[in-house]
Parts: sequence; structure tokens; C-alpha cells
Amino acid sequence: MKIEYDRHIIHTENGNLLEKEEAQGIREAIKGTIADGGVAKVVALDFSEIDYIDLVIAKMLVVDLLLHIRNYYNNTRRLLLINLTEQHIVNIQSAINTAQLCLLGQDRGARFHLFGALGSGLKEVLRKVVSMGGDDIRSSDMQQAMRFDNRQEASAKLSRLHNKGLLFREPADEGGYLYSSFLLGDPKDEI
Repeated sequence: MKIEYDRHIIHTENGNLLEKEEAQGIREAIKGTIADGGVAKVVALDFSEIDYIDLVIAKMLVVDLLLHIRNYYNNTRRLLLINLTEQHIVNIQSAINTAQLCLLGQDRGARFHLFGALGSGLKEVLRKVVSMGGDDIRSSDMQQAMRFDNRQEASAKLSRLHNKGLLFREPADEGGYLYSSFLLGDPKDEI
């Protein structure tokens, strides 16, 4: 599955501090781009020009946009955060946990982060999908790789990751589904 990215660089007129009005404007502009059909499968929010966002901005920009994508685009779009600072990570993690959602991000050192709660079994399956190249993974592949007792267990875990917004899924020609990761680069064990 070829995955396309639409990168939105978050910037501010106020130095490195993103203000509430700017965050609202950015969020609404991205929603408009998505509604116009001008967005790829993955909306990548690039925080390279912003050093600080507080918890309110994290909720307003990240959580609201994630909920919008999940509610209106029926698992056909994903949100990915890139070029995060440690401060971004702390406030986004808090906002995502409060909303009981899951999201993937990458810091400025190219390490990957999982935001939100995900059981260790699902986290291991996500790591395995990514370590297997992250593209066109079948439940039978995952059953063998993780040594699950049956294919249904692998299928259920992959489906849960898809429903949480952490994998893409498309029907396979021979039946079943193909699952794909949308992470940029090689996350190793940082997830």
C-alpha cells in the first residue's frame, strides 16, 4: 500500500510560542484542506518551528484534529506528529491520555513515540508490524511472526490497532486484509 503524506508545518508569528487564536486557525485550515479532498492519507503536523505548546493548545490542535479525522473520515485518514520537543511530548501525552485516544509521533531526534494507552500485547504487535517493514502485513504473517495460537488472535490484534488509528487496512485480493504502518523511517524499539 502506497501511503501519501500531507505535511503541515506549524508556525507562529509570536516567536516559538503558539497562541490559542493561531492554533484555532491552523486547525480549521487543516480541516478545510481535508474537507476539500486535498489531503493525503496521513496528515503530518510538523512542529519544527514551534518550541512550546501548552496543554490547552495540545488539546485544541492535536486532540480536536484527531477526533475530527476519526469521526468524519471512517479510518481512511491518519494523524502523525513530527519534529516534537520533549515539552511537546509531555503536553500532547497528557492531552491524548485525557481524551483516551492513541496517536503516533516522532521527536526531533527521529525517535518514535506512542501517545495514549495501549496494552503491552498490542504494543508488541505494532512493533512487529513496523519491524517487518510495515507494509502489506496479513494476519497469517503476524500469527507466524508472533507465534500466536491461531490466525484469529493475530487478526483481532491487527484490527484493534487499525481501529485505534495506528495502522491502515485495505482488503486483500484473496480475502482478508492487508495492514500497513504509516511511520516515517525506522522506529526500532522506541514505540
